[in-house]
Amino acid sequence: KKVISNNFGSNINSGIATTLLKGVNLLNKSQYDIAIIEVDERSSMRIYPYLEPTYTIVTNLFRDSIMRNAHPEYIRSFVSKAMPSKTKLIINGDDLISCEIAPNNDRVYFGISKCDNKDSKCINLINDKQICPICHNKLVYDYRHYHHIGKAHCSKCDFKSPDLNYDVCDIKKDHIIVKEDNKEYKYDLVSDKLFDIYNMIAAISLARELDIKHEDIQTYMKKTSITKTRYNETDVNGCKIIMQMAKDMNALACSRVFDYLGQQEGNIELFLMMSNRLDEVEWSENICWMYDCDFEFLNNPSIKHIVAAGARCKDFKLRLSLAGYPLENIDCVFDDKEAIKSLHLEKGSKVYMLYGASGGDIDYAFNMKNLIVARAKEVTKWR
Repeated sequence: KKVISNNFGSNINSGIATTLLKGVNLLNKSQYDIAIIEVDERSSMRIYPYLEPTYTIVTNLFRDSIMRNAHPEYIRSFVSKAMPSKTKLIINGDDLISCEIAPNNDRVYFGISKCDNKDSKCINLINDKQICPICHNKLVYDYRHYHHIGKAHCSKCDFKSPDLNYDVCDIKKDHIIVKEDNKEYKYDLVSDKLFDIYNMIAAISLARELDIKHEDIQTYMKKTSITKTRYNETDVNGCKIIMQMAKDMNALACSRVFDYLGQQEGNIELFLMMSNRLDEVEWSENICWMYDCDFEFLNNPSIKHIVAAGARCKDFKLRLSLAGYPLENIDCVFDDKEAIKSLHLEKGSKVYMLYGASGGDIDYAFNMKNLIVARAKEVTKWR
């Protein structure tokens, strides 16, 4: 199949229109078989009246910046209203908020039933699905992977999480096992982060709905990697410099990254530069997201040193102190380029540079990484 997508454009109505225009010739004849389009949830009301997807994948609905997205139930309500009735939904069955979208549409569910750290209790600050949508009594979680993502049932009525059509039933060090129709299939891991495994099974589910064979999906999965704007690493004389996006002003996105970092072992340094750079010159954002975000995950002995950089550095330091992280291990530097000098950059260590996704931040993050790499080369060569 010849496929076009908006991976080089925006996910709002103008970016999608541009993608579709590029997919036709001067006579308005399509040059592609399939369009795979990422749709911003807030833009769905402006897109679905003109574009009727054959399939729509819903990976999850979480609270985002309160300035933009208010609450996930609010987002769900207008995505549900906008969804064309003929569109088949491929939904994360572990997310009961997403499961409520367009209830009359045909649908299948994917999810992860197996996780080494399964727990019925929520250890996160945010837990957005606690009440049964039918009888409004308390939900009981059989297990949860994080926040409200997991398997639940009502304590009073027969409401429960849906059965999974595409189920990650086991997670190994380098592969996952996917169960479909009581048969099991092995897939090499693209990434060991749990949220990336959800993206994997979402893609596998769509491919299977398109009747693509498991072995063909497996072949292409082996060629897949996380885009370098989201994650990349460079080794400098035994010191690993790692760029990891931690979407700014979004408590959930940062919590997922913090949870992953808190489980790592070894000598780790963090360079925090999320949602800082343009705050003081372009706009102001309510910083309550920091208090919804699980900074407590960073209070881990493996994370030896944190450099908080930029206009919000003191806010980060305060939040880290409330999370119990040792103040003596935090350097707080307003000038982010000067902050690089505070990094220890020791051989055998991992330095995670966490950055946001606002306009211009990604290009700036790559420039900052180049400066850190240059500094690491200078520091490590004498050790």
